[in-house]
Amino acid sequence: MIDDLKVLNRQNTMIYKSESVTSLKTSYRSVKLEISESEYDKILRILRLSKDSIDMDQLIEDKVDLKLLKLLFTQGSIFFFNKADDIEKHFNKKWFSIVKQYLPPDIDLKTCLKRITKTKYYIRKELDDQMPRIRIFFQKYGIDLQLVNNNIIRDSDIILTMDRFDSSRNTLLIQNHGMGIVGTSLKDILYEELQIRDKRIVNLFAPLYILIFTIKRVYGMENDTFFFNEVGKFSEYQLAKNRINVISTSQAPIEIQELKTKVERIEVFEKSKVLDKVSISIANHTSNYANMNQSGFATYGIVDKKNISVPYVLASTSFEEAALHTIRFSLKSQLESLNGGTWLVSDINDYYLNKILILIEDLEEEGKIMKLSDELLVKNHVYHSYQNIFPEVSIYINYFPVTHSYKVYLMDVQKNFFSHGNKVFSFNDELESLLMNYLLYLSNSDIKYYSPYNFDYKIDYLNYDVVSELPNQVEEKDFIENALKLFKQLDIRYDEFVWDREFELREVGVLCRRIDVGSYDK
Repeated sequence: MIDDLKVLNRQNTMIYKSESVTSLKTSYRSVKLEISESEYDKILRILRLSKDSIDMDQLIEDKVDLKLLKLLFTQGSIFFFNKADDIEKHFNKKWFSIVKQYLPPDIDLKTCLKRITKTKYYIRKELDDQMPRIRIFFQKYGIDLQLVNNNIIRDSDIILTMDRFDSSRNTLLIQNHGMGIVGTSLKDILYEELQIRDKRIVNLFAPLYILIFTIKRVYGMENDTFFFNEVGKFSEYQLAKNRINVISTSQAPIEIQELKTKVERIEVFEKSKVLDKVSISIANHTSNYANMNQSGFATYGIVDKKNISVPYVLASTSFEEAALHTIRFSLKSQLESLNGGTWLVSDINDYYLNKILILIEDLEEEGKIMKLSDELLVKNHVYHSYQNIFPEVSIYINYFPVTHSYKVYLMDVQKNFFSHGNKVFSFNDELESLLMNYLLYLSNSDIKYYSPYNFDYKIDYLNYDVVSELPNQVEEKDFIENALKLFKQLDIRYDEFVWDREFELREVGVLCRRIDVGSYDK
């Protein structure tokens, strides 16, 4: 078996050596090894001698060489191939450098090269007009990319297009995604029409990555979609229809823009295709929302299409605020149900603050229970306006002095606590929302609906101070800076991922990010 094999260095490996540890890094994986000086020298010898391919039996002097060959193959540093496969005839082809450096380590090299050489490559004129450098790069690497209009092509061929899918299963559709582009072979995942003229970095460098991705797809790589952003960051994914797909934040930078009016944002949302992606619709007469008492306050209703009778509903003093709050809450609930994890669904202007509020939930800190004095409660304009409607209620606050945050609870006459249970930055804003949504509950206690506010909370209300003056609220900037210092001190870290359909909510002014929080040893 060994006598029949040859070894080829893929020339994609970086090696770092310290006193006791050797690090091997390729685009597929990194590994740290505790190896001897002689083993380190053997690795260098294998890579040096296999640069232009070499018979495997010429590399193996002992069992250690065999072990290191297996390591380098698993690492993706070398290829094994049969002498009889006549692989070396392709070494002088310019596209072979892409095969060497970018394809997975466990490919069948003979099959791969056969597919690449037998496949015909096409590009539609509309895409060629927008990105002429694609054809230039294909030709530079020795691959003939032909212009095609309505020709019928074989299923085994591949066609690059920007405005439609062809019958070929090997279509690659290039589209806009934010300030970059996306290419996908999936017929059911559509983004935005390609507009490349103002994207200099994308126009200059994306064609090479389109070539690399095309060759990978010809071989049969599982990843079906790539993203290339406005600063040249390339990433690949395996996406799917009817699934919440997340991508790197580098592919969806936050675009600061002038927002529409609140009413316009609501109208854009109601017409958005994104509702189908998370299986929601605006509540109508078929849901419980039609039967809800809404006298004296504003509400907005959204339903899960799989359970249209039970709406998402929140209340506010204004329709616009109720609508935007319900939109964010319904999106968050659906994304967490369909994808798992903790999702930040936020107005773009409140993104940093709301992300901090998610992260500080993971900080263990002692809170101080306080009861709001009746005098201070009466001064609240919502309570004052609806004082005759409210039964006897009390407001309790759990104040966290380390993060300067609050949890706010309403205790009813049965001593049950009503809240959403999360830390907040602004006590006054939260108190208003809490009171309005308690009014919603009082008016509709016999109707089932979804709300972040419920009676699932317990606090030690027997030990408290009655306060007629709240702790001074810090400025938002100071609140965020204080939290960032705490995260650094306590080694709180997080990964952030973007819903790949977030761009469809751009004019709604909403961001959708999954936040995975963790603490790691340094």
